[in-house]
Amino acid sequence: MIAKRGFTLVEMIIVIVVLGVALVGVTTSLYPRSKQSAEQVLSVKAAELGRAVLDEVLGRAFDQHSGPNGGLPECVITETAGRTLCSAPSALGKDTGESNNTEF
Repeated sequence: MIAKRGFTLVEMIIVIVVLGVALVGVTTSLYPRSKQSAEQVLSVKAAELGRAVLDEVLGRAFDQHSGPNGGLPECVITETAGRTLCSAPSALGKDTGESNNTEF
């Protein structure tokens, strides 16, 4: 009698079930990490967007007497010799012909 080599149907089904259970275990352990990774990417994008908006705000002079020193005024509120007066709050805003970005 010649010995037959190979697997029986029962052995193949057992292997498929064991591999399926192992694959489910690996997948469920990796899913939270992928979600965490996506949250980190979104957090970095939000920080970059915030930095871009802040840079745009700090780069603008909000008053014709204010300098580009990070928003520090080069004018004074009360009259001082050798210094220019700041604009009144009611005079601030867009000048004629100016337009601002309203959508970021």
